[in-house]
Amino acid sequence: MILYGKKVETTISDIRVDAPAFCKEMGRNYGDFQYGMTEYIERFEETKCYFGVLFENAIEGLEKYEIPKSKWISIRVNSQEAIDIQKQIRKFYTKFIPSCEYKIRELPELEYYHDDITDFLVPIEL
Repeated sequence: MILYGKKVETTISDIRVDAPAFCKEMGRNYGDFQYGMTEYIERFEETKCYFGVLFENAIEGLEKYEIPKSKWISIRVNSQEAIDIQKQIRKFYTKFIPSCEYKIRELPELEYYHDDITDFLVPIEL
């Protein structure tokens, strides 16, 4: 999948503030976007990461991102509010992942925004 966007450096603890602010800024500058992306330097570590906003169509001034094919776990969040999405993400990592046999791939997580809901997508290996 090819997407176009921009990302900002943040940390795992600051992303809950930085991501919504970046989304607002990108929306003002480029219009409605379809995806959010979190790219970790070291997943599960309290360290820096990147949050990006992605569009399906090429827009001048935005970078091209190629998302490799993968199997994905999809968690539906019945909201597009950052606080609701982050609450489900925390549950996913603290309750679901420790209880399953899936291995998370070293690819970015995606959030797909549509119809007033968010599909949180995590790349996995079986």
